[in-house]
Amino acid sequence: PGLESVDQWVDSFVFNTFIATVSKIKSARAAEKACDICRQERVLVEASAWCMECLEMLCEDCHRVHARSRASRDHKLISIDDLQNESTEKLMRPLARPLTCPTHRGKAVTRVCVDCKMAACETCSLVSHGKCRRLEELDKVSPTLRQDMHEARRRVEACRKASAVSSQGLTDQLATLTMSKDASLEEVRMIKEKLLELVMKKEEQAVKQIEAVYARQRDFLSRRLKSCDVGHSALGKTYQFLDNLIALGNDVDILKNFDTIVKHVNVLEKEQLPSYQQTLSTVLKFTPEKKTSEFLKNSGALGEVKLAKGTTKNEKQKTGSDDKTPAPATVNKNIKKVS
Repeated sequence: PGLESVDQWVDSFVFNTFIATVSKIKSARAAEKACDICRQERVLVEASAWCMECLEMLCEDCHRVHARSRASRDHKLISIDDLQNESTEKLMRPLARPLTCPTHRGKAVTRVCVDCKMAACETCSLVSHGKCRRLEELDKVSPTLRQDMHEARRRVEACRKASAVSSQGLTDQLATLTMSKDASLEEVRMIKEKLLELVMKKEEQAVKQIEAVYARQRDFLSRRLKSCDVGHSALGKTYQFLDNLIALGNDVDILKNFDTIVKHVNVLEKEQLPSYQQTLSTVLKFTPEKKTSEFLKNSGALGEVKLAKGTTKNEKQKTGSDDKTPAPATVNKNIKKVS
């Protein structure tokens, strides 16, 4: 089934620290610049600093307390002006320090459990992953993970371009369907004028038949177009997400998002690429009977209403050109697995 909304696609990604940090920074830029600590006490105090660790705005008093506290005195603090004006990349960079284990404080993340798709320190490796078969050094796995993300982004871009072509093709086919409907109705009206009153009843039947076939095919193409447009918009957001993940995320962020990216890129190619350059039945043609006089006496209808495949603008251009148009780039459907 096609996507009904872009949010349906975005919500499928696993919520993690990387997504939370980027989202929090963007939200803070747009929000009222008030101290988050004081806000919890239902007091609005103007914020003067932003904690890059806690992802919270602080007023001057809370700033001083934050700087003295043993738990937070080593946190990176920036001014509200820097939060507002600096690029997201620059704000995220101080967070890209050596990875520490969230379970064992002070322990550095040095390995990746390929079986569990989890980062691990030395203690985790012994306690939680002792029975796992594939424990790899983080430095060894990291290049492969990033290479896989680049490949996923390339595939998303290829599908995004294909969906744009599909969207335009469906738009053209809807226009062709409407034009052919009008032409068929005109044919019916011409027959009506020749056959006068005897044709009136038959004309009404033919018009209803044409409208019914047109309505069914129009609704079908409209649904396809909507699904294609939603997929295209989702692809844009997915591409931007992958761009941010590759540029700003650390290895753990990429590892956490890896399975979801692989899954949805595969779904994406399955749903979007089959419709690439697909021509649907869009020419609604009315064929009158040869023996109209006999038809008026014996037949139950003015003619036959059916759908035939039309020619899109792109196909017309290809037919009238001697130049060979290169085929669309083949998309690799196999993202590398961590090994």
